[in-house]
Amino acid sequence: MAVPMSLPFIASAWHAPTWEEWLLLIAIGISTQIAQIAMTKGLQVEKTGRATMVGYVQIIFAGAWGALLFGE
Repeated sequence: MAVPMSLPFIASAWHAPTWEEWLLLIAIGISTQIAQIAMTKGLQVEKTGRATMVGYVQIIFAGAWGALLFGE
């Protein structure tokens, strides 16, 4: 749903990614897939309530990494 709905907004300002940007996009896709597999395997071995609580920690990590690495 996100891609078709965003097309009218990006069509006028589209520019092709550079090779470095393509590599970053591929790395993001691969790491996201690995994280999804790890989360699924973790949900298989741990109680669901305890395992899903770890997901809330990602908000803290995202804020910390944003502040430390990107100055957000």
